[in-house]
Amino acid sequence: MESLLPSSALTVPEASPTPDLRRIRRLVRVLRGLLVIAIALPVGFLAVVAWASYGTTIDAAQTLILRSLEVVHQSTLKLFDTQELILDRAIALAGTPDRSSDTAALNAALHSLEKGRDQIASIWIIGPDGKVRASSVSGPWRMGAADRDYFMAQREQDVGTYVGRTFIGRATGRRSFGFSRRLPSSDGSFQGVASISVSADFFRGAFHRASPEIKHVVALIRTDGQVLVRDPPESAISRLSPDDPLMRAASQSNAGLIRRVSLLDGRERLYGYRHIEGYPLFVVVALSRAAILRPWRANMLLYTAIACPVILALSGLAVFALREVRREEAALLRLAEASRQRADAEARLLQAQKLELLGQLVGTMAHDFANLLTPIMGNLHLLRERLADPASPTRVNSALVAAERGEKLVRSLLTVARQQPIALSTIDVNALLREMEDLLRQSLGQAASLAFDLAADLWLARADASGLEMAVLNLIVNARDAMTARGSVRISSANVTLGGEHDDLYGDFVAIAVADSGRGMPTEVLARAFEPFFTTKGAGQGTGLGLASLHGFARQCGGGAQISSAAGQGTTVTMFLPRAASA
Repeated sequence: MESLLPSSALTVPEASPTPDLRRIRRLVRVLRGLLVIAIALPVGFLAVVAWASYGTTIDAAQTLILRSLEVVHQSTLKLFDTQELILDRAIALAGTPDRSSDTAALNAALHSLEKGRDQIASIWIIGPDGKVRASSVSGPWRMGAADRDYFMAQREQDVGTYVGRTFIGRATGRRSFGFSRRLPSSDGSFQGVASISVSADFFRGAFHRASPEIKHVVALIRTDGQVLVRDPPESAISRLSPDDPLMRAASQSNAGLIRRVSLLDGRERLYGYRHIEGYPLFVVVALSRAAILRPWRANMLLYTAIACPVILALSGLAVFALREVRREEAALLRLAEASRQRADAEARLLQAQKLELLGQLVGTMAHDFANLLTPIMGNLHLLRERLADPASPTRVNSALVAAERGEKLVRSLLTVARQQPIALSTIDVNALLREMEDLLRQSLGQAASLAFDLAADLWLARADASGLEMAVLNLIVNARDAMTARGSVRISSANVTLGGEHDDLYGDFVAIAVADSGRGMPTEVLARAFEPFFTTKGAGQGTGLGLASLHGFARQCGGGAQISSAAGQGTTVTMFLPRAASA
């Protein structure tokens, strides 16, 4: 169907954008850029501020942890120094001759040493057999200390001050951990242990008071992973495995920072740790990631709350301006399209007026020429019948042939001028084309192959049968002349409904298209193809009235004609004949 609807031979090139339209399009690009900037600039500023403040927040948290760690470390050292002094005093009391054998006096002295010291849960003097010799806790003491870790460690060898694991005191019921030392002897033999049970709750309170301004986790941990003190209070997890990231870091350096997910609550925290010199212990101060980032998030929410109205305002202004410019651009495009259509219509009108003027001129010439041919042909007919000279008939016949050619030329001129009398009738175009098939193939000869593509449900057309036959035959001859080598010609028929896009035709038409594979027409030739007397053939090879007479015939029938062609791509000529109202 598309092959039957060729583009107009007279086309108006699309006009380039006007200066106003180019200005509008530049403004659209500028507004798009402003819209992107209105969004990207505040967002980018927020991103930069967020990144910078995030780094500052992390640095501040690290500084706070290190400062708190130093305070906790110093506080722990002071407490340990106090325990060392108390332990020295307890050993001294246990070694005093007048008290070493007097258990009651030694108990009283130990009780006096514990009195007023909240950090001490109890003081014990343990004999070499693991039994209690004396204590600050009132007796009797039926339990022994042979199963305590500090007793077993000191019995094996003198390990100095030993900090034991946490335990629930059997005599006091308080959670404690022990400071212990061997009782001295002159021969180095094991004489027992002096031990102080230090209250874990006291240390926890001391840790809390050391850095009250932050919600933190503080812990005192042995190097074997045993958690002695934890603030907040200890959980079910009282020992860290050697593979724990905190234990690995503490085994590799005396102090540092590490990020770790807590096994207790699954929160990520930033841990600061530091070993206590002289003891197999280290203190830990930790802040949760949520607590560290809480002020940062609050600031970012504030910045976002300030930036969002600015972004929305700038974006809204840019979108509003862009929408208004788009409307103006659409109006200019509609105006440009209307101008193009008007220019196209003016060009068509100019072409129609030119053809009309040529038609009037050709009609006048044809009538005058016909008036001259009529007496010539009549006289020649009379001479041919009466002259006895043998050569006279030949000469007369030559004159008649020339006159008949002139008459044919006159008919073509009258067709171009749309003044040739025609007899309109209802025609079955497919049947007419099939009847002409032999004649058309003979006209093509060996120059090309002929193929038909006829619509099965083709409408009946209203036209002059003889004029249609002559028009199709002329198109076949033109197709043959357009091919320099053997090519192909295809004759098609179809039903079309036009809305003014072809030759200003409206309504239902029967389209007859003749397409060849010849050399085609360049643009400048295509634009003049329907002009009378215009031809690209050599002198004596054509009058230039073939396509012009075809166009005139189609217009006389109430239809039109169009040409679609390009150099080297063949030519398609389509006639549009009006659909017959009834059979």
